[in-house]
Amino acid sequence: MKYTKKTRVLFYGDSNTYGYDPRGMVGGRYPEEKRWTHLVGDILGEDYIIYEDGMNGRQIPGYPAGVEYMEVSAEPLYEDDVLAFMLGTNDILLSSSPNADRTIVKLERIIKWYKNARPPYWLLVIAPVPISDSADDLEIYHEESLRLNRLMEELCKKERILFIDTTDWNVPLAFDGVHFAEEGLQGFAEKMADALVRTIPRDE
Repeated sequence: MKYTKKTRVLFYGDSNTYGYDPRGMVGGRYPEEKRWTHLVGDILGEDYIIYEDGMNGRQIPGYPAGVEYMEVSAEPLYEDDVLAFMLGTNDILLSSSPNADRTIVKLERIIKWYKNARPPYWLLVIAPVPISDSADDLEIYHEESLRLNRLMEELCKKERILFIDTTDWNVPLAFDGVHFAEEGLQGFAEKMADALVRTIPRDE
């Protein structure tokens, strides 16, 4: 029997990676078995080990102080494992004047850190699901989130960083236009699992 190394994938993200459920007065968290991160693991099976580190309100970390926690979170990753980085929504949302250009500068610094630090794992940037334009007060955030995703793609192509774009995945969002609706979790997980298999380099 040929041995196949298990690939560890750490999803490092915000409330949508955490599994935040916006229903109710103070929100909550979807049960583990319904979270998309858990479902990705079920779909990919025994060749992959899935970790999650999601935090409500998390933005792209500043450098250098903000990177320290990310480094600690990534400690379980070995050679050719994957740090799957899905952030940027809160950088746009938590601003009265959202600006994709300011946000992409932060990602540029993360990529520069990654290249200088040379950790053994792959960095995979995931452009997050865009903020909805379902309400008038969300339109500016929607447009900037779309622009941010385009800038992410351009940057990752330029720097030769692994990249997945969820912009056109049509994930159902909750009433707030930001968080995944429960009915969108399975579909998102299926698309993410497929994208990971196509994107992550693996030795067979």
